[in-house]
Amino acid sequence: MKKIILLFINVAIATLAFAYRGETIEYKGVIYTVVSECNLRTETYNEGAKKNIVECKRYGEVYVSEIRVSDIDLVIDPVIKVNTKKDSKKPVVTEYSVVGVGDKAFMNAKLTNLILPNNMRFIGNEAFKNMEITEGTFFLPKTKRVLRDAFDGLKARLFILNLNDCGFENTFQNIDQLPEIYVRHNHYSITVNGLNKKLIYSVGDKIVQEWLPKESLQEKMDAEVSYIGDKTMFKTLGDNTVSPAFNIRKSKRFDKIGSNVDMVAPFEYACYNPYTTEQNVYSEFVMNTLVYRVKKGDEYLYFNLDGRPVVDVSSILDNKGQDPFGFPYSIEQIKKFKAVAKQKKAK
Repeated sequence: MKKIILLFINVAIATLAFAYRGETIEYKGVIYTVVSECNLRTETYNEGAKKNIVECKRYGEVYVSEIRVSDIDLVIDPVIKVNTKKDSKKPVVTEYSVVGVGDKAFMNAKLTNLILPNNMRFIGNEAFKNMEITEGTFFLPKTKRVLRDAFDGLKARLFILNLNDCGFENTFQNIDQLPEIYVRHNHYSITVNGLNKKLIYSVGDKIVQEWLPKESLQEKMDAEVSYIGDKTMFKTLGDNTVSPAFNIRKSKRFDKIGSNVDMVAPFEYACYNPYTTEQNVYSEFVMNTLVYRVKKGDEYLYFNLDGRPVVDVSSILDNKGQDPFGFPYSIEQIKKFKAVAKQKKAK
């Protein structure tokens, strides 16, 4: 059985049917902003039917940017499944991991309880400013980065569930605006960068049990985000050794950028080239049945499926000057491609 696995990652002007980065999706009264999305397309040849059977699975990553509900127990699930092509006869479901909470996403919100998933990458600036939790306690799960003034004016006690698993960046600088902050007794001795221990109280498990929400919500508190970057190595064209192989992995840049964290691509591509036998890391990888394109820095590079570089990029452009994935080039750029190809042939 021959299996072909292709991966497509959208760019801002690609012709693929994706929700582009920065677009918003509403799901159960919550507005999510798309960070990135990819489409895993599998073609399997069916001997009985004598044809290829095509299956597509879509994955993406989003963050909470706004809510349109109030006075409810709100649970933000670690994964949401959304039909991203509603005009199609057949639903196209994308599975999005919820990677964080955007700037001011819950500002001035009023909720009975709010449950967030564990293992989010970030909580943005002023994310919960002036938010009210009427049950009295807001539980902060482990989160990679919690940014500036996230809890200023919070109308509830703040309980940090995993103090040693949170990174705080100017989160508690406005002391007069902060709520009461609590941790468990056995967490109080932990030294955490970015947290002034004079601001927090420690309490025992008996009190914690009194503060916890009802059992049905407690079950949701252990849910954890998994990332597309944690998925396994994909090989194109089955086991064919003369084809590129690539591994989607989390981008280290994501953890280093302080501003515009929501718009940083959360994964990168480690791509093995069978022609050069080298592995390089790229910020984008897109492929069809003839060529694949990668992005390194600000430049797109093109390769044949056997790994040989495309010498004359103009040869793969259509009559509008667009590459096979919809990216347009100017007349000047096309002339440059031809000139470079001519120089290489002369050598």
